[in-house]
Amino acid sequence: MKAKRCNLRVTKQEKNGPVLEIHPLIGVFEHEKLLLDEIHGPGSTEEFDWKEMELKGKPGRAQWMEQGTVVHEWPVVLIDEEPEYSRLMLKYGKHPTIDTFVVERVFGQVSEGRLAAFGEAKYKGIQGIDEFAWEEKENEKLNGKGEEGWKRKFELSNKTLAQLRNHCREHDIHFTPGDTKGSILEKIISHERGVGV
Repeated sequence: MKAKRCNLRVTKQEKNGPVLEIHPLIGVFEHEKLLLDEIHGPGSTEEFDWKEMELKGKPGRAQWMEQGTVVHEWPVVLIDEEPEYSRLMLKYGKHPTIDTFVVERVFGQVSEGRLAAFGEAKYKGIQGIDEFAWEEKENEKLNGKGEEGWKRKFELSNKTLAQLRNHCREHDIHFTPGDTKGSILEKIISHERGVGV
């Protein structure tokens, strides 16, 4: 079956009362939105983009802020319907008010094929790729630059802007007077990886 991941904010609210909690869910399948709406009520979930974070602020008081660059563009992937149906049964369990599983309430029995039909209709005309192959490629990307880049960025983030500029001068890394601490960190990390900025 075809499926696509997304990021959701789930708002939990008492009936006609104040908002109690907002939970971000990163990388859940889009068909799970229907299950969450069934549990928490229509309109309780909304999609959002997961954006890169940049370190901003003064040393010792710096905070990670959204940079504007979307981290993931989730592809349409191919997964098996029966294992996914079973996973959803375990993850979401029984319906809060009806004696049936949430996934069964929304998509019927697995033998009806409504879960697969949802993906086929929503992503009609899109080929879809093997999910495991995509995950391997993403992990290679993360292990190749992402994880080490974040570790190095964290290590360098304790330095002041002046110290980072001196580091750039010592290693012939070009920067401009208008560069922020975050942009200089990116230039240092790219230089250390051998990638031109």
